[in-house]
Amino acid sequence: MTLQEFYTENRNKLFEVTSDAAFDTKLLICHALEMTENTFFMNMHLILTDEQTEALNALIDRRLSGEPLQYILGKWSFMGYDFYVSPDCLIPRQDTETLVEYACREILRHNYTSVLDICTGSGCIAISISKGCGAKITASDLYENTLQMAIKNAQLNNAQVDFMISDIFDSVEGSFDVITANPPYLTDEEMKSIQREMTFEPYHALCGGDDGLFFYKKIAETYREHLNEGGMLLLEVGEQQADKVAALFENAEIIKDLCGKQRVVKVV
Repeated sequence: MTLQEFYTENRNKLFEVTSDAAFDTKLLICHALEMTENTFFMNMHLILTDEQTEALNALIDRRLSGEPLQYILGKWSFMGYDFYVSPDCLIPRQDTETLVEYACREILRHNYTSVLDICTGSGCIAISISKGCGAKITASDLYENTLQMAIKNAQLNNAQVDFMISDIFDSVEGSFDVITANPPYLTDEEMKSIQREMTFEPYHALCGGDDGLFFYKKIAETYREHLNEGGMLLLEVGEQQADKVAALFENAEIIKDLCGKQRVVKVV
């Protein structure tokens, strides 16, 4: 079988699980054959060996099961940086880039020097801010396995981030100019009907309780103890949650993404 034949056949199969079947098939092939995207179409007449075909079929089967492409590849891009990903952490999403971009602008504009990122997960927010504006970053997460992934990602990107285990602010000492968070925010009801791909991601990184506000309420209780005067709190929110989250805080402002969707709540 040629690479062209394999690509065509399995692209058609993957339409069962994704509308980006061509994209997914290409990346899986490049991953298995250690091929770059730039050279992919130059190798369409390559005759696949039995070993290559077996390896490729195994990846296609994983994708057909609904497993996210990001977990199969083991790495994903966010803010132009590569991040290791696994079922120990939430997959970095483009939606979260709005928070990072806004945080970096405000850090540079106000000459902020210290940042705390809670619920850090893969570390994508903390690491991207560190690379983008050079502020001193502390990042926390409740789960040891998740934090180890974030540490690996900091090493991968040569980012200076101090990591710690903490349930929100429980183990945090001191105060910071900026606090960022992308906490779990899906409601219990929403968790019942999430896409199949999302069932592979850690439940605790997605579910925000009955109303999706559990973690925002916890943050609202004590964030002032850890926010410097003149600083800001930046929270990613679900598209339909911004007003409810903003109502938990004083001096809250809603930031929209480039598509006009309410994406971040800023508190000063």
